[in-house]
Amino acid sequence: REANVNNAHLGIGFTSQFGAPATSVTFFYGEFGGTQELRVNGGSSGLVGSFLPLNGAIIGGANVAVLPTGPNSGRVTLSSAPINGFSIGGQELWVDDIRFPTIPAPASLAALAAGALITTRRRRA
Repeated sequence: REANVNNAHLGIGFTSQFGAPATSVTFFYGEFGGTQELRVNGGSSGLVGSFLPLNGAIIGGANVAVLPTGPNSGRVTLSSAPINGFSIGGQELWVDDIRFPTIPAPASLAALAAGALITTRRRRA
C-alpha cells in the first residue's frame, strides 16, 4: 500500500492495464528532498521542488488539486478528464493510498445492467 521512491517513477496505464481510463486519481505523498514530477495523459508538470504549487494546474487535460496535510506531505487529486495514464516520480518521495475508479467498458455496463434486472426480478418473485 505504501511506496518509497528514490530516483524512480511509478506509472499506471489505466487503459492498457485495466481496459478503461480512470475517472479520477487520488494519492497521498510525502516529499523529503530533491525534485518531483507528475505526468498525466502524456502531459508533464516538469520537475518541481514540491507538488503544492501544482494546485489548480491542468496537466494532460486533468485538473490538479493539492491539499497539504503537513509541512512535507499532502493529497493530490486528478479529475475532470478521463485519465488514460499517470506517473509520479522523484527523489526521496513517499506515496500512499493511490485510488482510481475506472470507467466501465460498454460491455461491462451491459452485463451490470442485465445482472441488476435479473436481481430485481428475483426479489419481486
